[in-house]
Amino acid sequence: MRGETRKRRVWLGLVLCLSMNLLTGCKEKTIDYDVDGVTESSTENGSKSAAHGNRKKGLAQFADAKDWYDAWTAADAKGNWVDFLVDAKINVPDVEQMSVVEVKEPEFDSAYKKQMAERLFGDGEIYYYDMAHLPKAEVEKRLEDYWKPSRVITAGEYDAQTVKIEMGARTQEEINQELSYYRETLEAAGDSYVPVNEYDVDEYLGTYEGKSFELTFMESGSAKSNDAEVICRSKEILFQAKDLSQFCPKEIRESGDFNLMYTAMDENFGILENQCALSEEDAKKLADRFVDEMGMDYSVDAGSIQLGWWKGASAGMGQNEGIDFIADGYVFLYDAGVDSISFTKCGTQELERNFSENKSGEPQYLMKARMEVYVNENGVIGMKAQNPIEITGILDKTELLPLEAIQGIVKEQLAGDVSMFRFESKKAITFNEAALVYFRVRDKENAGYYSYVPTWRLAFVKYHDADGYATWINEQILINAIDGSVIDFYDEA
Repeated sequence: MRGETRKRRVWLGLVLCLSMNLLTGCKEKTIDYDVDGVTESSTENGSKSAAHGNRKKGLAQFADAKDWYDAWTAADAKGNWVDFLVDAKINVPDVEQMSVVEVKEPEFDSAYKKQMAERLFGDGEIYYYDMAHLPKAEVEKRLEDYWKPSRVITAGEYDAQTVKIEMGARTQEEINQELSYYRETLEAAGDSYVPVNEYDVDEYLGTYEGKSFELTFMESGSAKSNDAEVICRSKEILFQAKDLSQFCPKEIRESGDFNLMYTAMDENFGILENQCALSEEDAKKLADRFVDEMGMDYSVDAGSIQLGWWKGASAGMGQNEGIDFIADGYVFLYDAGVDSISFTKCGTQELERNFSENKSGEPQYLMKARMEVYVNENGVIGMKAQNPIEITGILDKTELLPLEAIQGIVKEQLAGDVSMFRFESKKAITFNEAALVYFRVRDKENAGYYSYVPTWRLAFVKYHDADGYATWINEQILINAIDGSVIDFYDEA
């Protein structure tokens, strides 16, 4: 594909006439970056020339980089003056080279669903698990759980007025439609589960390690970010026990009221001892084997957190002490990435609240590509695969522009057109970190195809995690580290 950038600049005599065909997953690449030792660029007459001569290769050139300090003032589109201050640490990955990684987003079509189901359930029988195919007894149970969670009641006892009082904001028309749907489903329901013929629904039921599990494919238009609802497009594959009580701690099971969740065990919970009979090391082996069996591109170990269980499904964060919250098991995290670099931890969208939608108001696509595997002494008891991708190609000999060139491009862009960036502050903007990360650039000609490109992100970073990745930022500028073009975040997600 041809990258669309807002401006290209020539700085200190660098000729940056580089096509973006390579960087965006296009099949026809007119630029060859696969050159040992230098980055090459095409000139107008088709010849090639070294863009930055003899210097250190790869990321070695940034080993002695000093903090970036600069300050200037520029006018926005309305003529208002904006002050910029750069007092930034230089943060680069601990690798020798960075690559351009081409990926595609798999479609949740029948072939893909069949493949995932068979990897999980093997040769055993697989059943439909959507409402239209459920046996009558389970439809009745779902009806009771959904409409009358406080007491068991038969379908005939439901009336619109009672439901309206309990459900609150629902309109009479919505209530009637829901009730009609459930009644029609009950009338048509059979007495047993229906074996899969075609993989044309989103929910399936099968057996894994001798226990019944659900497999669900989800595509949504909203997601949670920073504990607030934002508009995002996302995909998820959920694998969870049909009867979670078989796997929860004894004291939770005996209470008759439980809920599965995971947490980082912060100050809201205090220090809790993990009571899992399985060591974390042995649990990790089970999780690794499960990931290998799934055959998906989540190759980067992103750490682990404890698997927590609530005693009381309605208990709130920060209101749980002692027995109300139990640590029993582990959640292992696996990210899409390359060379032990997590694309998710490099990502930006989850870090800043105004990245929830693009300039036209359309929902963004959640960039978090992570698999979470839940393990306790019972083995693997669940999985969530967020936004799966398939790596289609890796170019591992790309060379990056000198930091001085990137600094000049940033200053020239901000001095020339402040309005092209969506900054939170309108008068004074401070940047405290310049990080070399992977950023996802979409193929504008082929939906569902992307490239992860080495990118300089200049931003004000509030917090980092234990691995040094930014976890909260306020402002950002994204510059392609190979060709110096400005990446418009809102046009890429």
